[in-house]
Amino acid sequence: IYANGVGGKSRDDAQARRLLAQAARQNYDTAQLDLATWMIEGRGGGRDLKSAFGWMKQAAEGGNVAAQNRLAKLYMQGIGTEPDLVLAGAWYIVARRAGLIDPEMDDFLQGLSDDQTKQALQKANRLP
Repeated sequence: IYANGVGGKSRDDAQARRLLAQAARQNYDTAQLDLATWMIEGRGGGRDLKSAFGWMKQAAEGGNVAAQNRLAKLYMQGIGTEPDLVLAGAWYIVARRAGLIDPEMDDFLQGLSDDQTKQALQKANRLP
């Protein structure tokens, strides 16, 4: 409601972010994903890449397929964490197995070395 200014409420990104954080702490995976995205963009408050990474990881580990794909991109680009191409590949493989298709990440996977691909598959098999 506050994020979009509906229901007679004015748009208030700061309040919306506080409510997202509250829902994220209660383990709502969609709120975790959205909060992470807002933290990366600096919407409704300051940018906090490290915390954003943590929320995205929590949502991904909880089985949110979109978060799994976005976590792969965070690992690939080193946003909120050190770059890790193997973990990026592993998380994308998990999301891909769940039916998500991302052409950018497909290209990324194709660019990994044979050894990196093997490691990513092994890690993906151990991820939630």
